[in-house]
Amino acid sequence: MKRPLYDFAHSTEILGPFVEAYRCGWFDGGCFVFARALQLWLRGDLAVIIREELYPQSTFDHCMLSIAHSSVDSERWYVDANGISQKSDLLAYW
Repeated sequence: MKRPLYDFAHSTEILGPFVEAYRCGWFDGGCFVFARALQLWLRGDLAVIIREELYPQSTFDHCMLSIAHSSVDSERWYVDANGISQKSDLLAYW
């Protein structure tokens, strides 16, 4: 978890109105909205984590922003309301 982004995303001013309007947070239904907002701001690609048993339902467990690492073409950073993670850290968390 990277504190500055986490603290911002989970602050009362940012998360409060979202929870009030949609009755969910960034990790229980609002991850797509958060990832899409980051994508509009930073560019990059949306990435999802999907459990195999959810394939038939066409749904996902989590959505995040995927950004190419500037110094390594094959390396990507994943950004969600927890902060910025590398693939291994993200998969260990989820």
